[in-house]
Amino acid sequence: YAASTLPDQPVPTWYATAAAALVGLGGHFANVLPDLDGDRAAGVHGLPQQVAARWGAGTVRAIALALLLSASVLLLLAASRQWVAWAGLGAAV
Repeated sequence: YAASTLPDQPVPTWYATAAAALVGLGGHFANVLPDLDGDRAAGVHGLPQQVAARWGAGTVRAIALALLLSASVLLLLAASRQWVAWAGLGAAV
């Protein structure tokens, strides 16, 4: 994805952009899980922290999983070489 910013490179496809956004958001939700108590004490009020305060850490974990799986499924369905996508999804699971 980052290579597309180089000169004479094609623009990323819509599904690569959407998958990158899903991975970024899912990674953010997953990354805050070990720090939720410290974040609360420090006054951090990001989206995952607000979700955890209202619905619990299990919901944050479920959202992270759903976002990351959604990115995988999106790439699987949109890929021109689906065997590569299946192999990547299998390796991730």
